[in-house]
Formats: sequence, structure tokens, C-alpha cells
Amino acid sequence: MGALLLAAPPRAHKSKRVVKRAPRPKPPQAPKAVGAAGVLAVAQHQLDQGNFNAAVDYAAAAARKAPVLNDYAQYVRAEAEYKLKNYPEVARAATQVFNQDPVSPLLGPAAALAVNADLDSDNPKHALELVKKYFDRIPQPEATLLLARTFMANGDLTPAAEYFQRVYYSYPVAKEAADAAKALVSLKARLGEAYPQVTPAAMLGRAEKMFQARRPVDATTELAAAIPQLGGAQRDLARVRLGEADFFAGKAQSAFEYLTALKVDDAEADAERLLYLIRCARKLDRDANVKPLLDQLEQRHPGSGWRLEALIFVADQARIQNDSSTYLPLYRACAASFSSDPKAAWCHWRVAFESYRKGGADSFDLLHSYIERFPASSDVTNALYFLGRLSERKKEFTAARACYDELIARFPNTYYATVAQDRLKEPAVKAALPSAPMLEFLRAVAWPLREVFPSFA
Repeated sequence: MGALLLAAPPRAHKSKRVVKRAPRPKPPQAPKAVGAAGVLAVAQHQLDQGNFNAAVDYAAAAARKAPVLNDYAQYVRAEAEYKLKNYPEVARAATQVFNQDPVSPLLGPAAALAVNADLDSDNPKHALELVKKYFDRIPQPEATLLLARTFMANGDLTPAAEYFQRVYYSYPVAKEAADAAKALVSLKARLGEAYPQVTPAAMLGRAEKMFQARRPVDATTELAAAIPQLGGAQRDLARVRLGEADFFAGKAQSAFEYLTALKVDDAEADAERLLYLIRCARKLDRDANVKPLLDQLEQRHPGSGWRLEALIFVADQARIQNDSSTYLPLYRACAASFSSDPKAAWCHWRVAFESYRKGGADSFDLLHSYIERFPASSDVTNALYFLGRLSERKKEFTAARACYDELIARFPNTYYATVAQDRLKEPAVKAALPSAPMLEFLRAVAWPLREVFPSFA
């Protein structure tokens, strides 16, 4: 980027007496710039400062100096012309961005600017053509909002409402959602019974996105508004999540009381309710409530994913507290009830490692089974390594060699691959040839495809 050469400020004239007065603001001095990139930087600076005419001039100068920067220069120019309400000039500048070869990364933003210019200049038909043509290039949710606005400007109110709803329900924390909400109020009044109905999934989805954005109070508002319009399983789920909103808002006691009193018919909603009762109980140090709640989950919903989550949650907390009498039975229950669920791989690993650590008679079978069932898990490198260490412990050095070789070849640059290389320096392992049975087992494992990185050599 060319260097910017800023003009020196004028020297102040000396005065015999000092007169106290408010300083007069000096008009901004236009900086001088050398190089097209420098001129373009000045254009952007002038735009940011609100000097839109200057921004237009500098952007045009940058485009003349370096055609390779034309799309960037024309986009800055289009922004400045839009601020000046010179809408035909916006279209001319944006068209140059559209025609850039190869495709400019500013094509989408330039299209959005051109659509806004068409809407502001009462040219909705052309705006609709533009937004449809470049819909996949304009960032979301701006593209959907612009499509809704153009439909509305063309008098197509029903599709306008549908697209405003998409913005409002799919992007609730985006700034465009507030614009969509205002438009929907107007459209609902104008369309009356023809106003498109919102699906229960969309209502619950908006609340879920509020949870994801860590805005439980807003989630509460959404759920409370949605519940009267919902029925069946969706209504049960929304009622349960009202309690969850209290929990995430730091009101565990209120959530515990509400969820305890709540009765729902849907099985999955009830399982979710029990999980959050467990989380509330742990938060409130009401450990005596946890086991009865886990028992209810086992009796009513033994195969529910919410039970799996509850088992892992309680077991992990007990493990942090080094309470093996609590966490080991829970990990075992998780492994037994969810034998092949990828989410339960952690439970299987904790059971296998605990057996290895304590020298259990089933440790070889557990490690062997873990590798076979969960070859894509994050702990499979651990399992391969400790299967090798267990083989060493049994003086089966050929089996250990096979495990270490597989680990180094398949998972290079991982921690356990580096410590496996240290094990290969042990004389008994170094001298051993990989055993045929262990090689046969490892070759039969359904290892996931992995990205091959360039050599570091």
C-alpha cells in the first residue's frame, strides 16, 4: 500500500496579547497520497469521516491509478454515492463490481447496496430482479430481508411476510430481525386471515437460538408467546424449556420448583425435564435428589438421549470430586445402555481406562472393544497406546509393537504417538516383530478417512 503523505498544518501567527476565546474549528485538510492503494485508503477514510464527495473523488482516482483495484474502488464510491442519494451513480459503480473478472469478493455487498438504492428511488421491480439474481452472493440474513422488502415494495404481501418470518425466526439475534419484526406487525394487519401461519418448529427454533446466544430471558419471552399457539409434543417441550430458561438465567431454585410440579405427556419432553431437574439439584447442592431422578430416567426413558446426557453429566462431576463409587457405576450404566452410540464413547473409555489403571482382568477386552467400536473417537489414540502398554505388561512385546506402529503411522503428531516412539526404544519392543493376530485385528478396524498433510521434511 502506498505511503500517505499528510500536509503539514499551517503555522500559527504570533500575537502580543493572549485573548481567551473558544477555538474555531479548522476545515479538514485533504491528505495527499502516493500510490493507488494509498488513494483508496484515503477514500475509505473520507467515507468513514462522512466526507462523501471527497470519498467519491478519491475512489475514482484510485480506480484510474490501478484497474486491478477497480472493484474495491467502485464499492467505496457506491457507498459514498448512496449516502449522497445519487442512486443512478450507485448503480453505475455497482455494475462495475458485478462485471469484475474474476468474480469480486465484494459482489454480494455491492448487490445489496444496489438493491437498497433501487428501493429508495422507487424502482422495486429492478430491485427484485437484482436481489433474485444475486441472492446467493448477498450475506445472510441481509439477502432474505432484502427479498422480503422487494416483495413488499412490489405489492406481493404474502411472500413478503413469509420471508420476513424467515428472518425473524431463523436469525433472532441479528439486527435484521428487528426490521423484520416491524414489517410483520404491518403485514399482519394488512393481510388479516391471509397472513401466513408460523410453524411450531419455527417458534421453538427461535427460542432455541436465544438459548444458544445465552439470552435465556429472551427465550422465556418467546416460549411464553408460543405456548398458547402450540399443541401436543411441541407444547410439552416449550413448557419444559420455560424451566430451562430459568435455570440458565441463574434461577435454579425457581427452575427446580417449576419443573418438579410440571406434568407432561410427551416422553422426550419428560426425559428432558428430568435431566434439568438433575442439573438444578446439582446446582443447589441437593445431591440426595439426584439418584431418585436418575432412577426415574432409567425406569421411564431407558434409551433416551437425555438419560445418556444425564449419566455423563453426573458421572463427570463425581469424577472431578474423585468419587469413584458414584462415577464408575454411572459410566458402566452409560456404556451398557448405549453400547454403540458415539456420544457414549466417553463412558466406554472411562470404564476401559479405569480397568487398565486398576489391573482389571477385563482391561484387554475393554480396550480391544473400544478401538473396534469407536475408531473415530478422540480417545482412540489413548486406547491404542494403553493396549500396547498392557501387552508389554503381559510380556507380549510383539503385540505391543503392532499397537505402537499403528498409532505412529495412523495418528502422527499426537501426544500418544510421541510417547509410543519412546516405547519403541525399549530393547524388548524394539527387537520384536509385530504380531500377526494384533495386525489382523488392527487392519479389520473401520478407521475413518483422515486428511493427509504435506510432509514436514
